[in-house]
Amino acid sequence: MKNNDLDIHIQRYLDGDSYEFDYIYEETKKYVYLSIYTYIKNQMIIEDLMQDTYMKALDNLESYKIGTNFYAWISIIARNLAINC
Repeated sequence: MKNNDLDIHIQRYLDGDSYEFDYIYEETKKYVYLSIYTYIKNQMIIEDLMQDTYMKALDNLESYKIGTNFYAWISIIARNLAINC
């Protein structure tokens, strides 16, 4: 998927369409998982950190600049949570 396509879904989410989260999650979960797995090998902790990552990302989604790389943005959030775990 191109990042521009994902940005369209992010903008729709920001505009109030909460169903777009499902699409955003499905497109990014692999990147988030691998970002955490690099630091944490325990599956239960990884799942908890994935949930924390998406909660933090959604809380701060307004700070994401449309047109940049969302995959990198959310992966950095995941990595930072894993490091601080």
